[in-house]
Amino acid sequence: MHSTPSGTPLASPREGNTPQAGSGTRDNDLEAPLLPRRAAKHGGGAGLGRSSSSSSMLQAVVFGLINAAAGVPALIAFCAVVFKDEMYLPYLDQLCKFFYLASAVHQGIVTLLSSLPYAVGQVQDVGLIFLSAMASSIASLCSRAGLDASAALGTSLLTMAASSAIVGLGLLAVAKARLASAVQYLPLPAVGGYLSYVGYFCIASGLGLGCGIQLGPLASWAQLWDPQVALRVLPTLGSTALLMLTMARCKHPLALPGVLAAIVGAFHLALLAAGMSLQDAQDAGWVLKPAASTGPFWSLWGLFDMPGGSLARLHLGAALQQVGKLLGLFLLVCFGSCMDIAAIQQDSPQRLDTNRELACIGLSNVAVGLIGTGFTGSFIFSQTIFTGRAGVHSRINGAVIALCELALFAVPFSIVQYAPTFFFGALLVWFGVEICLDWVLRSYSKLTGTEYALLWATFAAIMQWGLEAGIAAGVVAATLYFALGYAQSQLSAFTLAPGRSRIVRAADQEAALELLRPAHLVSAQLRGFLFFGVANAISVRVHEAAQCLASGLSGEACGVGGSPVAGGGSWAGVRPQQARQADRLYAGSSKHDGALFASAAAPRFLLLDLSSVKGIDATAARTLASLLRDLGQLDIAPVVTGATHRPSIRPLLLAHGAPLPPEPAPSADAASPFLLHSTAVAAAADLAGPQQHCHEFASYEEGLRFCESQLLAVAGRYGLCRPPSAAMPLEDLLRSHASQAGLPFVSKEDSGAAAAEIARYCMKQRYRPGDVLWREGAPSDELFMVEQGRVTVQQRVQQPGSGSLPEAAGSSEEEEAGVLEQQQQQGAASPAAQQQQQAGVVRVRLFEFGPGCIAGAVDFYLRRTRSSTATVSNAGVGAGSASCHVLRITREALGRMAVEAPGALHVLQAVVLRAKCLDLGTAAELAVATAS
Repeated sequence: MHSTPSGTPLASPREGNTPQAGSGTRDNDLEAPLLPRRAAKHGGGAGLGRSSSSSSMLQAVVFGLINAAAGVPALIAFCAVVFKDEMYLPYLDQLCKFFYLASAVHQGIVTLLSSLPYAVGQVQDVGLIFLSAMASSIASLCSRAGLDASAALGTSLLTMAASSAIVGLGLLAVAKARLASAVQYLPLPAVGGYLSYVGYFCIASGLGLGCGIQLGPLASWAQLWDPQVALRVLPTLGSTALLMLTMARCKHPLALPGVLAAIVGAFHLALLAAGMSLQDAQDAGWVLKPAASTGPFWSLWGLFDMPGGSLARLHLGAALQQVGKLLGLFLLVCFGSCMDIAAIQQDSPQRLDTNRELACIGLSNVAVGLIGTGFTGSFIFSQTIFTGRAGVHSRINGAVIALCELALFAVPFSIVQYAPTFFFGALLVWFGVEICLDWVLRSYSKLTGTEYALLWATFAAIMQWGLEAGIAAGVVAATLYFALGYAQSQLSAFTLAPGRSRIVRAADQEAALELLRPAHLVSAQLRGFLFFGVANAISVRVHEAAQCLASGLSGEACGVGGSPVAGGGSWAGVRPQQARQADRLYAGSSKHDGALFASAAAPRFLLLDLSSVKGIDATAARTLASLLRDLGQLDIAPVVTGATHRPSIRPLLLAHGAPLPPEPAPSADAASPFLLHSTAVAAAADLAGPQQHCHEFASYEEGLRFCESQLLAVAGRYGLCRPPSAAMPLEDLLRSHASQAGLPFVSKEDSGAAAAEIARYCMKQRYRPGDVLWREGAPSDELFMVEQGRVTVQQRVQQPGSGSLPEAAGSSEEEEAGVLEQQQQQGAASPAAQQQQQAGVVRVRLFEFGPGCIAGAVDFYLRRTRSSTATVSNAGVGAGSASCHVLRITREALGRMAVEAPGALHVLQAVVLRAKCLDLGTAAELAVATAS
């Protein structure tokens, strides 16, 4: 999000440029860059400082001139905003030169010190209202004290110079302490209310400047009904409409400078046609009168009215009364600068150090303060992005901008005296309209209803009580809103865990997941109410987990360094703990090398589960959206689940640029495979940056299944296991357990003979999706071995009170109640289960048994009635058949096997024992993850 209003004509966003949700672009904040993103042309400066040819130098010079031409009119308009009091009007053309000098200094330091060689740094509008409030307050206090305009101007210039230097020192301190992210604690509705007031202020100042009147409170707008005033409103509004139409319809970079020149030229042609001289226009108020004496540029510092460095003629008491405004100025400049950097980061292929860039801005503000041109500045993110997308990656661009502004400062005349007042007024009105459109109208879809109301409340408070009190009221109101939301929904700490689904898989698949899951899958389960006070803390913790994934560390070893496995080659990405896992699981096996290759090649997933989130505000949504975009730069595939659990969560994430798909995938099986392009691969493919996309599922379970299926797909390519949906005959089932554990009764070479012997006592049956294998309360006289498809086991757990047993991972009480109600409507619940529901709280635990799994063995061996209900699942059946193939063996068949084929029975019992141990491990891991 870029929090500042439109500082230059290029910084004014339009609704048409806002990318659609889920499009994968990164210009998704409240103020999107002006120009739509386009891929750089081949060889067109995809890298920084790549070309030093004459053509690249010429391109940098041309764009430097374009940026200067677009920015200079804005500086003149800014001067009119800051020094809007009538006391300063005779000095306006000279004061404009101070703005040129301040912008030149900002640009020079940014060009020298920023890590982006094409960055544009200028005086910015985010602090103008505070500077204007300072100047107007000092003018009023000096007038009451009987001091003249020169004393008021000198006091204002000194106050603003000191304020800029102090703000710069504060920015340096924030950057030194690496606290740039801390400014995000400022509530977005309060900032939005302030920026809405900036828009209103620009509109009022522009109309007032164009018409020669003062507009402030709403009652003062009645002056516009005066016929003489209304005559001057028409060219002001007409010029504004022309500028907005040009920006909406014309994409050529010379269009805006051409229209600006045409407006001034048309005015002078009208004067010529009317037989009026420039002096006549100045006397009539159409053009500002020049200063009484201009002189060389070094004489401008005489405006400080400090002969010999004496402060005697200044009103120091009035300066000291601006301390409150200084604090607000620092907060807004710091916040705006951090958001500028964040906006540039979204469009930059390289990672930016926010604290370093903030230090650069702090140094430029200190410099302008020390030389006496106290007008705060920052990056102009839209011009920076505009220049970078054009393929200009040379510091010559910034040097040309700074030299043009220095030239305007040094020439012995001012261009202000040649342009009509409605020209500057139209610029201000244009800026104000764009800001109001962004923050008064377009922000409606990017804030919750209450936050949008708080934005308007902050705006009204500023109008009624002034800047400091109004912003303070907005912060207090936002804090109270949080306190109310926090009281209604307690926030509990979220958990970071490897995460595993409830699918009970075959032995070879479980072994592959045991190898890959710890270092390639982390799930973050968020709970409670997410608000601006915890959003940054959550982002930091998830970033730490992402860094662990990116470095190949497992969840247990997070924070412990390691070097690549010796041998290099394709195994260079394997960490020691992964190599140890491969040794433990596949020692002496032909799969050992495949395990190392799979560990290096498997994608990494970070699953963000919002199923238990009860509410989210705009600041947290912006933080989570930025987090999801950042994962792409670490080659980590983001997966979001449960965002549709609450109706307000997903739209808010989309509004703030979260790279979500158009809609969640219906299931893990229906989702398309996904591997994230790394930055290096994207650069080699001549792409604008790493592809950013996010898979999304309605439930946490489906998200985990998707991640596991992707890991198993990699494991399958390297021969560690068969595909998850592939059938597993009895012979393969025996062989997978024998090869993993070295069972004493059978080797993998004898699996065929043992399978043929056991098959004589089994019945092979086919089931359709929805068929019931057993029901709760039925006798347990048989067990089942799944060869193809999946069997869903639903188990009800009775609780005497709420919270006595952990609930199923990734599901809420509402979801479980819905599952139970649906099952009862379908007749799945037995009368005994319904009596249990009436006696206490009943929860449902779901597990799925895939090919190669043994189901129903626990109740069978304990010789008790069924404690669960098993049905055939719709998912996981083979592509050529919609049926589920199951081998069923009865208690009576086992008795015959004990007499007729005791060796086969020993093999079967050993396999069942190992399978149930794997199932027990799965249940224990799920219980630990849920309890944490």
